[in-house]
Amino acid sequence: MSRPLFFVRRGDRLIARVKHLLYAWRFACQANGRVVMVWPGLPSFWHQFDGTDYSPTLAFDIEKFYEQGGSEHLVFTEGDFKFPANGRSLRDPEFASVRNNRFERAFFEQPGLAFYEGNLMHFHFKDENPVRPVLNREISALFWKLPLNPEVAQARDKARRELGEDGYVALHVRRGDIYEMLRQDMPKMGTPEMTEPLFKKLLGHYVTRTAPLEMYLPHVERAISNGKKVAFFSDSPENFTWFVSKFGKENIVDSGTFTARFPIQKAILDFSILAGAQQIISTRSNYSGLAGDIGGGEYIMVASQKYTPYSVDQAIELYQDQLISRFVPNLSANAAARDEIQKEVRRLYLYLERLPADADG
Repeated sequence: MSRPLFFVRRGDRLIARVKHLLYAWRFACQANGRVVMVWPGLPSFWHQFDGTDYSPTLAFDIEKFYEQGGSEHLVFTEGDFKFPANGRSLRDPEFASVRNNRFERAFFEQPGLAFYEGNLMHFHFKDENPVRPVLNREISALFWKLPLNPEVAQARDKARRELGEDGYVALHVRRGDIYEMLRQDMPKMGTPEMTEPLFKKLLGHYVTRTAPLEMYLPHVERAISNGKKVAFFSDSPENFTWFVSKFGKENIVDSGTFTARFPIQKAILDFSILAGAQQIISTRSNYSGLAGDIGGGEYIMVASQKYTPYSVDQAIELYQDQLISRFVPNLSANAAARDEIQKEVRRLYLYLERLPADADG
């Protein structure tokens, strides 16, 4: 019987590709189908960070995967393969009545079906139980079926031995690109250049993607008091020094010391170490959220009222004060500007409570 084919294409960075691969693979398994993961070269903008060598074979042992029968379910094709203009997608209007969670299995038994998907296939069949724990177990099982490149696997095992055979905690601090946007654009506050959409975008990223460092402290302290080493991950590695000053080098391990030959190998190495943690201390993040889903450990979203020792008002004040002091100190005495910032921070902080850790946005 002909099996449905799902062509999946992502052209951005590694973990976004991995996420789309896993969700497509999960759905294809349910449909008795096969995934063709289209793997184009990395856009030139990202070469400064990730280099030009971006083959999936540098991250995964695809040859071993195929030898073990994986090609029956998933194959990789490298190159700039474009989807046909009239290619069928499960996001087409014809599927509006069954998307996202009412697909019928009988439909996919038709011969000759092919679909071309550039967006996340977060779909379910009507007879499935689409609750989060079930989904996480399914994508986790698939991720661990895909063997790492041998060099990456060796580096991962070495890092895990350093972090402790009885388990470790991961600390993921998001800063870099978001703080750079704030540095560039927050000084526009009070000028015509600061439009309402820009203001909401800046504060949206700031409140939902980052957190003041103080909010991480009780969780790191608890992990260390429980005898765990803490693996530090961040797009702003200078923050490592701040945590070391609080807890000492013997307790905090900089993930920058876990090395690989290629940037793509370093990316999957860090991600696999993060996914292997017993606990992840982080903010709302696609990157660490996916690692938490795959690893199954506790995910601590430090700004959430479930985990922070700060009250709602205290948390809002902390976000507001740090934003102003770091990026627009000239507005510290401007009551109107402070009120505008506080109002938006409050709206976003209360919204944050309703979001899953890996929600897009």
